[in-house]
Amino acid sequence: MLFIKKKLKWVFLILSFLVIRIILRDSWQDIQNIHIRSNGYLFLLSSLLITFFSHIWSGIFWVYILKSCQQSIKTSLGLKIYLITNVYKYLPGNIGHFLKRVHELQKLGFSVSIVSIAIILEPCLMIVSALLITLLTYIVDSTRIIINTNIVFLYLMLIIIILIIVHPFFLNKIVIYLSKKKYKILENKSANYIRQYPGLIILGEVVFILLKAQGFILALMSFIPVSLDNFLTLIGSFSFAWLLGLITPGAPGGIGIFEVTVLQMLQSSFLDTEIILATVAIFRIINILAEVSGMCLGYLINNNSLKKIYK
Repeated sequence: MLFIKKKLKWVFLILSFLVIRIILRDSWQDIQNIHIRSNGYLFLLSSLLITFFSHIWSGIFWVYILKSCQQSIKTSLGLKIYLITNVYKYLPGNIGHFLKRVHELQKLGFSVSIVSIAIILEPCLMIVSALLITLLTYIVDSTRIIINTNIVFLYLMLIIIILIIVHPFFLNKIVIYLSKKKYKILENKSANYIRQYPGLIILGEVVFILLKAQGFILALMSFIPVSLDNFLTLIGSFSFAWLLGLITPGAPGGIGIFEVTVLQMLQSSFLDTEIILATVAIFRIINILAEVSGMCLGYLINNNSLKKIYK
């Protein structure tokens, strides 16, 4: 059985890289005929570095989510697991990286029920963070003449609902329910597995999305100059497109959904379609390179010094 599990691990990893290879090939074809500015490669390098750092930042806050759920773990070990499993998002279904993280933490002896909640909590906090950025940029954007109050109300309702759901009161109830389901044991109804409201983590996820958006803008700046007046439009459009790519089931890494949304949101503004498609394609390449580099960094972290910390 152990032999089969090890073989399956390599099969899934190879499948992930096959999908990545197809994405890189298609993305490269989209940018071959687009002219990059004389200083464009400097912008592309900056985009790669910022995008790479954004994944490190996200990994650190993922560890913080685990710790907030009373799952004590060394930051280096948690970051290693996060970075190595990131490429599994490109498996069909867009949940491969979540399942892989649960599996890796289960092997270390963590509670599956609590870990599952912690891992589900991450995309929930990312969703509310992306909604907050989208809403704020929509309201504050000086280039927008008319603000649709229905859209603002919808965003506010979604944000409020998610902020209520991630309250420790409700999350603890879910953990108790899952524990009963899995282990058939009677849990303490007043148990506090998650004790603090994840407000700081939401701010961390906001920074993560802003870093990703900045990477996208720098990729765009390799083709054309961008004025400060258009930054809010670009950040809001990126955040909403990234959000749809995150929540759409079946789209590996949000591929297709992100591209279509960005195109729809930006083609009516100051950009032409060819530039948008080229930017999306080259940013997809940059993002994959950043994730693969992160995976390599994860493998470089010394296994011998990594152990789970029990309280």
